[in-house]
Amino acid sequence: MSTVDFLRISAWSQCVFLGFSLSLGAYSQPAPPNAPSSVESELIEATGHPEICFLTNGMKYHIESPSWFKTNGYDPSIIHLLTPSEVDAIPTGYPLPEGAGLPGKPGASALEGTLLLGTDGKIYVVMHGKKHWILDSLWIAESRYAGKAVLPLTEGQLAQVPLGADILYQTLSATRIAIFFFAAAIFPFLLLSACGRFMATPFGKRARSWRSSS
Repeated sequence: MSTVDFLRISAWSQCVFLGFSLSLGAYSQPAPPNAPSSVESELIEATGHPEICFLTNGMKYHIESPSWFKTNGYDPSIIHLLTPSEVDAIPTGYPLPEGAGLPGKPGASALEGTLLLGTDGKIYVVMHGKKHWILDSLWIAESRYAGKAVLPLTEGQLAQVPLGADILYQTLSATRIAIFFFAAAIFPFLLLSACGRFMATPFGKRARSWRSSS
């Protein structure tokens, strides 16, 4: 073997070894730690704390019901572990009770159909992605929300749900009373109007002439 061939083989071997070393180093790099900025639309949990939250759009939402995972297609065993300080640094959204959907969807609300209780004692219902203040609590008793649990929220959490129109409500008995008084008020006018129209007919004229002749 000539000196030139030996140098060529030696250079080729060094290139192969160097390429293998680089590829091995790429696979042996330690995985970057979980960070809030690298996790999106996933389940997160602080190390040493059992509370599981759903992270989306830079906000965490505490999951209050185990049924939420199945309803929204998430496996509770697949969770990104973060340090407590990382979890605390993420802004907190409203809690996700049983039946809640995925937060952050445009034009919708994860709390659709939920009764909300503000710190000022006002009760709202979420319909079509907006919260509506219920002015009369009897509306709840006579609606499909009767007996449904009310979700208390802080002022900041409540502000995350867009505000809709207030719900005005009258009970059935109050409506009947209003109709009765309205009918009693207009009945004399209706009676006079009917009598006037009758007297203008041939039968009315005949009755009037018969009365005059008698």
